[in-house]
Amino acid sequence: MGDEIVFLGSSFVRFTLPHRNQLAHAFERRDGDRVITFMSPPSVGLPYGKWPRLLLIFLTTEAVRTRSRDIVLGASMSSFMKSLGVTVTGGANGSIRAFKDQLLRTASMFASLSQHTDEATRLQNLPMADEFTISWVIVGTDSRSGLPAKIRLGERIFEQMLKSAVPLDQRAVKAIQQSPMALDLYFWLTYRSHRPIRSSGAHIPWAGLREQFGSCYKDQSDFQSAFKSALRQVQLVYPTLRCEALESHFVLYRSPTSVAATAVRQAVKPC
Repeated sequence: MGDEIVFLGSSFVRFTLPHRNQLAHAFERRDGDRVITFMSPPSVGLPYGKWPRLLLIFLTTEAVRTRSRDIVLGASMSSFMKSLGVTVTGGANGSIRAFKDQLLRTASMFASLSQHTDEATRLQNLPMADEFTISWVIVGTDSRSGLPAKIRLGERIFEQMLKSAVPLDQRAVKAIQQSPMALDLYFWLTYRSHRPIRSSGAHIPWAGLREQFGSCYKDQSDFQSAFKSALRQVQLVYPTLRCEALESHFVLYRSPTSVAATAVRQAVKPC
């Protein structure tokens, strides 16, 4: 597989995880008439921030590469973290402890996707994993056990990853990975900009974008400010993107995707 091409399941592009820690154990995102609710066991909590996003990219990419629900994370946790671009540090406030927490939260997550119209209602329940196995000793000591960490993806999540994986440029992901909002916008804009858009562009109200990307922002102006700041980061790594952030709404024009089709075809060839 090409080293610069990675993938993310479309559900995690259209519906994004929280940016910050949530006290509740259910979190809702909305895109038009489609709603997703992320849930987790109260003792674990919902995943949030950059690391679950990087984990989901890794899981989707491995699913596409291997065509298998069984994903091996590796016998050395620090090597796995470094492969995601995470700086490895120990101690009570180090990245190892925080990464362990987000890994467990991501594997424990459950999503409920629904679509309600006047004519019908459709509901899909999507557990992230059917099984998750890890020896936490390898996280704390970086020892190489004979039992590497493994995740068996939920069947529907796996099928969705294979059916609708969105190709991404790994260099762009690494450049903006410190900002969850910038990551979310890059994922979505890459996915959305090459889909059918009329010549005058897709005019998207700020209220709709807030429901999709920033429902945790209490004030609309705060969300718009955060969105525009993240958008400037995305434009640096996606220079062919054509869009306008106006006071009243956001306009997205049809743009070349950030990943060339030829590169994607090369990336998905059997390894």
